[in-house]
Amino acid sequence: MAFAVSSSALKSLVHEVVLIRHSSSRFLLATASVLAALIITICAQLIFGSTAALIFAAAVVISTYLFGLVAGLCTVVFAVLILDFFYIPPIYALNLDSSTLRVGLALLALAAGSKIAEHRVATKIREDKKSARPGIQGLLDGIEDGRIYGWAMDPNQPSRPVFLTVLVNQRPVACVAAVHFRPDLARLGIYAGNYAFYADLAWLFPKETEASVDIRLPSGASLAGAPRLLNIPAGVRSPSPTVLFMHIAKTAGTAFREAIAANYKHSEIAYLYPTPPGFLINDLRALPIEQRRSYRIVIGHFQFGMHQALPQQSEYITVVREPSARVLSQYAYFRQAQPDLVSENGRFLALEEVFERRLTVDFDNALVRCFSGVDQRVFPPGTLTRDIFELALRNLRTAFTFVGHQETSAASFASLQNRFGWHATAGLTRVNIGSLPAPSEIDPRLSKAIEHFNRWDHLFYKEVLRIFPRN
Repeated sequence: MAFAVSSSALKSLVHEVVLIRHSSSRFLLATASVLAALIITICAQLIFGSTAALIFAAAVVISTYLFGLVAGLCTVVFAVLILDFFYIPPIYALNLDSSTLRVGLALLALAAGSKIAEHRVATKIREDKKSARPGIQGLLDGIEDGRIYGWAMDPNQPSRPVFLTVLVNQRPVACVAAVHFRPDLARLGIYAGNYAFYADLAWLFPKETEASVDIRLPSGASLAGAPRLLNIPAGVRSPSPTVLFMHIAKTAGTAFREAIAANYKHSEIAYLYPTPPGFLINDLRALPIEQRRSYRIVIGHFQFGMHQALPQQSEYITVVREPSARVLSQYAYFRQAQPDLVSENGRFLALEEVFERRLTVDFDNALVRCFSGVDQRVFPPGTLTRDIFELALRNLRTAFTFVGHQETSAASFASLQNRFGWHATAGLTRVNIGSLPAPSEIDPRLSKAIEHFNRWDHLFYKEVLRIFPRN
């Protein structure tokens, strides 16, 4: 069996000894060592009847710990015989009396304790090795349309993005966070798959150029696959404002999202959702400012105020729905996908009960909340005021360039296509479809309850229809 001590560990030990040697407390430590030796010898005399037994006790501990319990027991037998013959009176004779028995039991206890300690240490080491994860993993995949792409993640902190520095010809040009979702990463089992990164390099060169591209980790090491020579085409950044698509729940937003996204490169889209294709983070302000500048569209369940996270000009668009129909659709969706939110003791709560208990802001004037941008922690269900309603109206009139309608989805998307020149899709797909009763089938009392608890939304929706009519 070989034992090795690393040079770094040895140097560290020597350094600590040198520090102690020049420390003012070295005399106190020297005195303490003498007192410790006295205490140990007294204990050895009381337990074994001889201080010489300390050496044999150490041999038993070392043998048991390094070579196993059987070897330790053999050491105990030899140690007891030697101590009995040479150190336990009368000496030079094997007495095997009560004193010998006491020493033997003490050494057996040491052997057993050493074995238990060895087992626990070995188990801890195995657990640490099993749970130990490598450092940051990732790869620079390549370049497409002037944008390098790849992925990076830290298995020890999977919920935190890895920040990378991009160098071109050994000069830092950008900092990016690996937060994008990529389905292929999810299929490979790399957690949720939202660890991809992109960086636009085309704007750096007036013409196509071959350059060395390196991706550096926070430690300064290069990401796997980097550095490498890549052909970077010439390019310019789009001068058009970034589009902020505020996806209000249960308004056909998912269908609009898929149709809109087909008109942009994946690297140009910021998805803000709690699940794929959402980013690893839900706050754009956590990303480097240059990375935020590269997004041409932001899509997600966010409220008014997202423009404050972007350094470039932006404009809001969204899709709305008649408030009562949206509430009913939200309730039906929760019953199917998140029953815990609308159930108690194994039974579904009636919608009126959900209103009265103020369980979630999803049933409390969701339109006004989205357009005003108020924090639900500051304004929980049932606390919206006319001032908040007026704020939502002001934002609607001044910040939104387009508001479509779920009831006329195809016509609304056609208008968006004309406005932004989107032609990558022929129309909307139908997703997350639920079945709702016809207006004539709804209990009048339920209709009144919905309108009562969402009165600001009903007033707001009338103004939406006036400014952005359905046709």
